Amino acid sequence: MILTDDSEFTADIALVSYQDLADDLKLREKYLQWLNDFEVVAPIISPELIKVKDMSFIEESFRRFTKEEAQGFFIKYHPFDDYVGTIKLDKINQKNKSGELGLMIGEKSLWNKQIGSKATAILLKYAFEYLQLHKVWGGTDEHNIAMKKLFLKAGFKLEGRLRQVNCSNGIYSDNFYYGIISEEYFELIKVNN
Repeated sequence: MILTDDSEFTADIALVSYQDLADDLKLREKYLQWLNDFEVVAPIISPELIKVKDMSFIEESFRRFTKEEAQGFFIKYHPFDDYVGTIKLDKINQKNKSGELGLMIGEKSLWNKQIGSKATAILLKYAFEYLQLHKVWGGTDEHNIAMKKLFLKAGFKLEGRLRQVNCSNGIYSDNFYYGIISEEYFELIKVNN
């Protein structure tokens, strides 16, 4: 599955499902490099991502993000004609009509270039208009300023803060949780059109 949007803002990227790229060995190697780059994964504050990973971790990622309750996509950046990161809708709950957004831009040269914002816009469209979810939520460490700004720019609202729940290098930090509900998403779309 390939997700795109016809807006001018998102025209230079596409989201391509893990499922469609399962046989791309070059991409798997690139993905492994991103996941083993401490600078890329450190802001995510995940104990699993901080460890050194091998191809078995990549295999498990492909298995995990090709299920109905966890859909992963690689972000293709058309000006480079290459994949530059990943975005996922995880923990999709059909009963509650909700899912968790996760994002990683692996190509550090493209940080702060709005790739994440563009990918988020496309994923939200998919979540609310195709999957008909009621809510999309996500979290980030208090020090991940770029992700906090991205959530707010995309229309998410700050919903909560878990104090000193993350620990990196012996230093505790808070985790912020953001959410957007379908009514807010559709209102934002109406205002921006």
